[in-house]
Amino acid sequence: SSSSSSSSSSSAVVATQTPILINATGTSKSKPVRNVSMLGITFRDTAPHFMMPHGTPSGGDWAVSRMAALFFENTENVVLEGNLLTSIDGNGVFFSGYTRGAVVSKNEMVSIGETAILQWGFTSGSPVPGMGYDARNGLQPRGTRVVQNLVHEVGLWTKQNSFYFQAQSFGNVIEGNIAFNGPRAGINFNDGLGGGNAVTKNVIFNFCRESSDHGPFNSWDRQVYVYDGDEDGEDGADGAGTVMKRNDTISFNWILANYHSSMAIDNDDGSCYYDTHDNVLINAAFGTAFGGYSLKSDFGGHSNYHHDNLDLFYSSGYQNSGQIDGHAIGYYDNYLY
Repeated sequence: SSSSSSSSSSSAVVATQTPILINATGTSKSKPVRNVSMLGITFRDTAPHFMMPHGTPSGGDWAVSRMAALFFENTENVVLEGNLLTSIDGNGVFFSGYTRGAVVSKNEMVSIGETAILQWGFTSGSPVPGMGYDARNGLQPRGTRVVQNLVHEVGLWTKQNSFYFQAQSFGNVIEGNIAFNGPRAGINFNDGLGGGNAVTKNVIFNFCRESSDHGPFNSWDRQVYVYDGDEDGEDGADGAGTVMKRNDTISFNWILANYHSSMAIDNDDGSCYYDTHDNVLINAAFGTAFGGYSLKSDFGGHSNYHHDNLDLFYSSGYQNSGQIDGHAIGYYDNYLY
């Protein structure tokens, strides 16, 4: 009919080609972008970038595209608060390289194609620029606070994804967030550089919906880093640095390890110096790869302590591989049911 012809001829399909909405990149560590705040803004409708160039951040399993709807590099005191990120087909928020004093708080992020919040630094000591064992250049996100965000429906296109991801970054606080509905781990630490991170008072559930051999929290630590030992990026008196990471703490969280989660806390492949305590960790998985554990620590992992937790409905409290004397796994004072 003439009416249907008129309607179809006037309709249009609009597809975005913009993967980055905001790019705040300073000239260098010594000339950063400072004191940027984005408050109460809606960001939406970015293009996917799963076919864009990717890099392997460190010794974990991931490959990452260094871009996002909100991208920051060489920055100090960036604040993102009270915003809505929705229909973002790539990554949501990315802190790259030198980052100090960043705060991501009280935002909602929903319908995210890849990962909602990422941090990835630069190191040196290899033929590949920006990569290697040496983090004493200070070109890493340090001391970022990710607090009281609501994040859900993540990983719509890329399945190796999380609500929060970090690589070559340390001293961060992930606190008071509610995160649910994703295909892989809710929180992923790709390496053990530096340590001193706190994952606390979060509610995490409905992850590992499209994969197994994983948990709502996952970490890897397959390579050694030397760093200056200071979140402010200042070398010690001799500048020699250290390879000894500080404890990462996982505490006071409510974590439901359902769908295909094999465990709640997956300290995988060399992960070490984790202090996991006072959490409620509930197993409700189906189709898991090799049974349910509250803690898994294997393939050279050591010095991980799991205590004072409420471990519900697990076939075993923990699974580990052998450790040398003085670096054993600690599983104690938990209530295992």
